Amino acid sequence: MELRKFDILNFKGISKTSIDITEAAPGNVSTLIGLNESGKTTILEALSHFITEDKDTANLVSTVQQKSALQDLIPKDRKAAFTGHVSIRATITFDESEVRSLAEHFSKAYGLVLDESAFNKTITVARSYEFADSKHLDTSTFWTIFFDLRGKRQKKFTNYDGGRGDADKRAIWLSGIRFLSSYIPKIVYFPTFLFDFPDRIYLTDQDSEINDYYVQVIQDVLDSQGEGLNVERHIIQRIAALKSEHPTVATFMAFVFGRDEKKQVDAVLQKASNEMSRVIFGSWNQILGRNFSGKRVQVDWLLDAERDNVPYLEVYIVDGQSKYSLSERSLGFRWFFSFLLFTQFRKNRADQGGTIFLFDEPAANLHSRAQMKLLESFARIAHGDTHIIYSTHSHYMVNPLWLEKSYIIENLANNYDDEDDVDAFSTKKTDVRAVKYRTFVGNNSTKTTYFQPVLDALEVPISPLLGASKAVIVEGKYDYHPFYYLYRRIKGDSDIKLFPANGASSLPALISLFRGWGVKFVVILDDDQAGRRSKKRYVDELMLKDDEVATLGDIDRSLENCTSEAIYKGDLRSASAAHFGVGEVTKRQLALFFQEEALSQKDRMYAETEKAFHPIADWIVSRLDAS
Repeated sequence: MELRKFDILNFKGISKTSIDITEAAPGNVSTLIGLNESGKTTILEALSHFITEDKDTANLVSTVQQKSALQDLIPKDRKAAFTGHVSIRATITFDESEVRSLAEHFSKAYGLVLDESAFNKTITVARSYEFADSKHLDTSTFWTIFFDLRGKRQKKFTNYDGGRGDADKRAIWLSGIRFLSSYIPKIVYFPTFLFDFPDRIYLTDQDSEINDYYVQVIQDVLDSQGEGLNVERHIIQRIAALKSEHPTVATFMAFVFGRDEKKQVDAVLQKASNEMSRVIFGSWNQILGRNFSGKRVQVDWLLDAERDNVPYLEVYIVDGQSKYSLSERSLGFRWFFSFLLFTQFRKNRADQGGTIFLFDEPAANLHSRAQMKLLESFARIAHGDTHIIYSTHSHYMVNPLWLEKSYIIENLANNYDDEDDVDAFSTKKTDVRAVKYRTFVGNNSTKTTYFQPVLDALEVPISPLLGASKAVIVEGKYDYHPFYYLYRRIKGDSDIKLFPANGASSLPALISLFRGWGVKFVVILDDDQAGRRSKKRYVDELMLKDDEVATLGDIDRSLENCTSEAIYKGDLRSASAAHFGVGEVTKRQLALFFQEEALSQKDRMYAETEKAFHPIADWIVSRLDAS
């Protein structure tokens, strides 16, 4: 199953917009980029209202944040008298194996044969809220799907489309819908304010959505061990049995000391503690590159004497001889701990297909290094049937490898570029839009404010306060991924950064910035007419030295009169053509292929192409003195 695209209509400040999470680009991470008040959170909230919203986190959000009335979903400028629908629609494609499983379901449950050839594998599913004069009338789910079924002794298929005229046919149709629903990913929305672990997790007598959620998290931890351990049976019921034997509150703990039941509960929680320590600190080591040996998680159970000995759990961090509650640790520590706990163990739930995590401004309050490390961890989490959609206004949280799946979020009611906006306090129609990065930049080249985080990540990521660095400016966006991959294959990781321009003639601003900041850089251009003309211009007008700018032909005589495509030889072209299922690959497809190779981290070798790139890598090192 592939959930391809979301379409949002009339949701709060969104008139109409779409988020495509598959796109023709690799990777399972989509980035929503924009300034404050641009509408990023509104889009995530809309996606969280889809039919597969995770009930646990939805209830948790509604508890921590005052629950929104359905009337709050109405477009802001039409609250007075809105008549129409608010909808969140997804385009979904099922694969052959899922269709076969559906056919088996109908066969076993009803003795019916599904016409698999007539089944439309791509459908839409929508959650719709109907309003009249701003009054909520109905909430509905719409599936654009039908099943052609027949009895095993019949020859003619009958259409089952969910119509209400025949109750028996509708019941069969609904059973097919329920079966297919199990394949659709759960949508799990994590606003930043949820990353605050409670001091106590009460096991009983606690009517709290927050508390219940964290009990489920502990159950996820136990499920990960595959031993059938259960919070209710192996913890709560054992404590309840002890309490029934000895109901006296004051002396209960003395009574249970040494009892087998207490030892059994302790053993269950020790398993949970060990697993949390292994997974959380193991992942932490990978993300932050630091050794957390000597630290471990400890989960204890206690009784609240002020609440008639209600049992509760406390989660501690043990560091050598010291023991700390999570509330005593730093904000960054608590955030990462909760993030890893939420994401690493959730995959153990067996009642769902994949998961789409929605993160609103993740790690917004953490320092830049922590943000960059978190970004690296997303790639480890988001693979297979797990996707991440996150919002950010921090350039540290933008990965250039994911730009094909990035969106610029803009609110047409705001004018960030006009500091003297005389209409700043007037009421304007809110119109939140999600625009694909490339489309937005191409159509709005002067509105730098909206996509400043992306420009920071690509063109001006170095603050003057950070000192000089080393950079290679390549001619275009289709050169970035191939050069990035091949350079690291040949020279390994280094402090040299690559920056794609928007064509051979578009470099003056970037060159001026790098010069002003003391960045040591080189420029590599195609050896075509435009590249040679631009090189002469940069030498004459910007006074670049010959060792700062070169065409491919300057670097390697075999590349005279060639563009960068000449570097990519038969081994690479055949592999990429097979990957895309085409006879001849385009420059864009080659760039996407390299992007996927970089994201996969499989480090495949393309000897013929690497040999052709070797002179370029050597030239870069010789000019920037990377040694």
